[in-house]
Amino acid sequence: MGRFERWYKSAGVLRRLLWLAREYKPVIRLGGRVLVLRHADVIDALERQHQLSVTGVYARRMHQTSGDFFLGMDDGRRYRDEERLTRAAMQPGDLDRIRGLFRRRAEAIVREKQLTGRIDVVTDLARAIPLELLSDYFGVPGPSTAQLDNWMRGLFHYLFFDPGDTERVRTRAQKAGGELRDYMFELIAERRALGAPDDTMLDRMIRSYDDAPDGNLDDDGIVRNIGGLIIGAVDTTAKATVLALQSLLSRPQVLRGARDAAREGNRDLLLRYIFEALRFNPFNPVMFRRPSEDTTVGANGVQVKANEPVWLSPLLAMFDPRAFEQPGEFRLDRPLSSYILFGFGLHTCFGSRINRVTLPELVAPLLRDDVFRPLRGAAGRVVWDRSDQFPDRWACQLGRAEQA
Repeated sequence: MGRFERWYKSAGVLRRLLWLAREYKPVIRLGGRVLVLRHADVIDALERQHQLSVTGVYARRMHQTSGDFFLGMDDGRRYRDEERLTRAAMQPGDLDRIRGLFRRRAEAIVREKQLTGRIDVVTDLARAIPLELLSDYFGVPGPSTAQLDNWMRGLFHYLFFDPGDTERVRTRAQKAGGELRDYMFELIAERRALGAPDDTMLDRMIRSYDDAPDGNLDDDGIVRNIGGLIIGAVDTTAKATVLALQSLLSRPQVLRGARDAAREGNRDLLLRYIFEALRFNPFNPVMFRRPSEDTTVGANGVQVKANEPVWLSPLLAMFDPRAFEQPGEFRLDRPLSSYILFGFGLHTCFGSRINRVTLPELVAPLLRDDVFRPLRGAAGRVVWDRSDQFPDRWACQLGRAEQA
């Protein structure tokens, strides 16, 4: 069992140890960083992006790897222009299109795996379908699926889950970022030569620039922003899928309700099960900020110096009784807006709306299978990658389908 899985197994213990701190000292200094524990204080910090900046955390890393991306920028003219132009490449029917892709592929994969009675939830499903999304919707198939997968993992790890700036992780990400950018510039040239005919985000952005260069993103802007979008599309989805399913499987009564929602095709209710499951088992337990100037954090006004690491804890905030009534109970009546799974405010994860439709489609066919559960013993444990941050394999049992 890796460090990450051990940490998650102790998350309940951590919540119990820190609840007193949250009540009586909700902003504490711990190990050279400031830890913010209360829901209202976390929300306030995420909204104060000029004082508690993302640029000190992400801007340099993005610049050195995949290129400047608006989610690594503070609010301003450039942020608003690039965010607006990137969103303009999305159309009203895109979410239904994405939902349809995930539903068709997830159901087909589970039916196929039911013939053998086994599935690797990570490699067969939770990573495989998001990688198809990069090709079919974003328009970036990669030189190969394996190469694209490797690029996404290396970049995502360094940008979002390596607060210590580890040399090995940084070197891998810089190599991946350079190769991805070179590939995307070549891809844009190839697509433009064909007239960019497909209904993908990449082709839409190419056509928009070619039709009106002065008002749209140039090739570098397309590479930076499409690259920024796809980096978060695979590992976030795979990790959230695994952690939500683990959380549901550990609660038999809750699991029965989730299975009923899946069988009834009630995706809205199933999403509530998933969000509440992830509250107990969040894929993003800490968010990072660095003040651009001396400031204060928390309602009690703790002084923080410029560039001092500030760690905001959704894990603790989503168990704050001021925001979550009966936080120790698994409840489905909580407003979805109260969860901080994908961030909050200006820098909410761009893919959060996509994940609201993809996560139910990934878990539904598994939950409809009455036999679905991890294999017994060590064979059914989640295998994490070298960093212990990302699931690589998870062998589970399915009901063996009757062959026609």
